[in-house]
Amino acid sequence: MECQASRWIQYERRRYMAFESHSFARQKVINPRKSGDGKPLVLNITNEAAKKLHSIMKDENKPDAVLRIIVESGGCHGYQYVFRLESSKDIDADEDTIFDRDGARIVIDEGSLTLLQDSSVDYTTELIGSQFTIHNPYATSSCGCGSSFDLDIERLSKS
Repeated sequence: MECQASRWIQYERRRYMAFESHSFARQKVINPRKSGDGKPLVLNITNEAAKKLHSIMKDENKPDAVLRIIVESGGCHGYQYVFRLESSKDIDADEDTIFDRDGARIVIDEGSLTLLQDSSVDYTTELIGSQFTIHNPYATSSCGCGSSFDLDIERLSKS
């Protein structure tokens, strides 16, 4: 008989593999940034995140809405993600980079993008609730809710 923990691990493994297989080909970047060594700073938006942003734009009758993601010091692991819905009028053309997937736009300032490079934004629905989540390859630990995290700064600086 299979235990509940074993089923949970199998579920998480399947979910991770499904996440890894998402296509990011339809994404555009406006005002792209590069790391110190010239590598493009990228952020991927999954289909689920794009669909949820479209749903929010429609439900709240805000066709010019963008999701701003900010990384701040704080939380129980050193850094925390802040998600905020804003108008596209609030975009700073000099400071912000815009990632657009099928019209769903995520805006990130240059400092936050440096810490989020190579990450993916997803939208997950679980028993405890639904939320935008970040899959950050440089995060070494995070809190249970996923909004606070710690970074491997050395590995991040080498990427």
